[in-house]
This record gives sequence, C-alpha cells and structure tokens, in this order.
Amino acid sequence: MEIEKKFLVKDISHIDLSNYNKIEMVQDYLYIDKLTIVRKRKCIKNNKTTYTYTIKTDKKNLSVNEIEKEITEAEYNSLPTNPSYNSLSKTRYIIPYIENLKIELDVFHGIYDGIVFAEIEFNSEKQANSIPVPEWFDKELSHTITNSDMAMRKIEIEEF
Repeated sequence: MEIEKKFLVKDISHIDLSNYNKIEMVQDYLYIDKLTIVRKRKCIKNNKTTYTYTIKTDKKNLSVNEIEKEITEAEYNSLPTNPSYNSLSKTRYIIPYIENLKIELDVFHGIYDGIVFAEIEFNSEKQANSIPVPEWFDKELSHTITNSDMAMRKIEIEEF
C-alpha cells in the first residue's frame, strides 16, 4: 500500500539540489484505466541503471495498492511502449524531511520541461493528515492531476 501526497512546486530556486541524491527516470505507461495503471520505469542513480515494472490499483483517498517488481533490461525492452501515452522523463531528488520521511522532488523534462512536483510518502493516512508540508509547496495535486493523466494527454501548465 502506497500512501502519498503530491504538490505542484512553482519555485525551487532556494534549494541547492546538488546537496541531494538524484535519480534520472524515464517512465512509460503500458495500460491506464480508472482502476489500474501499469508502467515500466528506467532509473539511473550513481551510474547504475535499474528497471521496474509497476501495477497500481484501487486508488482510495491518499492510498493505492502498488505492486512493483525489479526487472532485467531485456524484460524492460521486451515490454512494448504504448504509443497512445506520453513518455515521462524526470530527475528525482531525494530530500530528507521530518519523522524519517523524505520528499521526492520531481523535475520534469521533455514535453513537461520545467514542471516540478513534490511527493511525500507516508506510513499511514493518519500521518499524512497530521504532518505539515513545507511552505514552499504550492497547490496540492493528490486528488487531481496524476502522472498517468500527464501520460494520457498533454496537460497545459494552466491546468496545474
């Protein structure tokens, strides 16, 4: 079970991103409907490349069932990219936060160049509803725009 909140971040100029671990990511969506999301992801961290296959189902409030499996490069390459969906490219910065939580700051590239999201994954919905978020977070997107929405169509900045 994944429990997270997502926010739009309009200004990161005050953050020295070189202080944080970063991961280069490309994710392609293989299938999307109202109940299920299936994607593959390629991650490069410290010159090491990993590949994952993920299925997300049953989104409720802030939680979603998530099954994620590390796969080989050959398995990744054998999964066909769905031309109906946009490929998403981003750099993820891992920023330590309170109570051993972390902020995943995603800076998008390509068709969403310049869009920045911040996500915090929580241990429970109670924790998610009780811990304050940083003041530099802008609009909450947890119940509105998702990465799969961005994959299905080109979303204009005004929609955020």
